[in-house]
Amino acid sequence: MANARIQIGEEWLPLDGYAPLLYDPKRVAAAAAGVSVRNPVLPLPRPAPTLSPSGPEIDGDVEVSVVIIEAIADDSVLGWHIEQHWPLRVDEAGATIELRDGSSILTWPVKHRAGVREALTVRTLGPAGVLSRPARLTIVWK
Repeated sequence: MANARIQIGEEWLPLDGYAPLLYDPKRVAAAAAGVSVRNPVLPLPRPAPTLSPSGPEIDGDVEVSVVIIEAIADDSVLGWHIEQHWPLRVDEAGATIELRDGSSILTWPVKHRAGVREALTVRTLGPAGVLSRPARLTIVWK
């Protein structure tokens, strides 16, 4: 299911980004009871948040115990979705969220793990209930 895609217009997008719209318990119960339900309108997702440091891959230095990942999106963000090998709650990841100058800023400390390739994914939850396009970064720890 993690790699399932859905076509919206000309694009193939991650299906899990639409889970809040597609899995509405009331709609599912109604459909299961034989009631006709309208299909939800699926908008295009918002752009990916901006990550700093950026790049598809960065080197994690031996002397550095933590890399601070900063993700920035506009302030209409309703929530953040972060993954470090698996989905994490913001508080589980030790991340903080701050609203500043019209932006929502997620600061996420990633602890050093020698010899590991740390795959990180950050997405925002927008007002339409759809997850943004993913921003990805891999830390290659030495």
